[in-house]
Amino acid sequence: MTQLTSNKRLKKILLQFYGLAFVTIAAIMAIAKFNNIKISLLVDDPAAFADYPSYVGLLSMIGILILGATAAICFFSAFLFKSTNAKGHRWQRFILVSGLLSLVFVCDDLWLIHENYAMWLGLEKLLPPIPGIGMEDFFEGIVFGLYGMAIAAYLYYFRDIFKHTQMLALIAAIGCLALSATIDILGEQFAIRHHHIPEEIFKLLGFTGWLFYFCLTCRQALMVNSYTHPKGINTH
Repeated sequence: MTQLTSNKRLKKILLQFYGLAFVTIAAIMAIAKFNNIKISLLVDDPAAFADYPSYVGLLSMIGILILGATAAICFFSAFLFKSTNAKGHRWQRFILVSGLLSLVFVCDDLWLIHENYAMWLGLEKLLPPIPGIGMEDFFEGIVFGLYGMAIAAYLYYFRDIFKHTQMLALIAAIGCLALSATIDILGEQFAIRHHHIPEEIFKLLGFTGWLFYFCLTCRQALMVNSYTHPKGINTH
């Protein structure tokens, strides 16, 4: 490939990349305008806007960065995968789905979807109140239940892949996340003071374990891509 051809291809890719980014930004602003939301609210720094210290929510932000890193590692590894056999394609699919699952968790933790989606969809107005149970807690429990089923289906569908990976690291991560979700639900249900502190700590531990597991697994997947046979990883 000549330098001229390479430059033309790069310009085309850059045009597509920035074009997609511009269209996405324009769509978000259009939706905000339609819903009478000030554009400035979309671009202002939250700490500066609310006039609170920049370290507020520090652990939560670190968790989001860790999850985002996990998703990026998975997507990049899936992109690097170049396999022509069924086993390799399955590993690639596994990494891609793992990245998508991590991205869903990023979006949920960033915008608190599990707490606010009922309000966004207007479900609180459509359904009658449930005695003894707050509607927010009820819908939050539904979302966590859906996440649990999604993870269970994910573990079952790729069980043949998981048995070749460092499962202990994954179990530890999922255990911390499950404990965090349980603390969140019970804390809201029984109005336990400061329950969000252990909730966030275990969530951060779970996200860290999730990143650690997929760093190992993506490395392993790329090894599989090179040698076409799944092998364990020496973590020492």
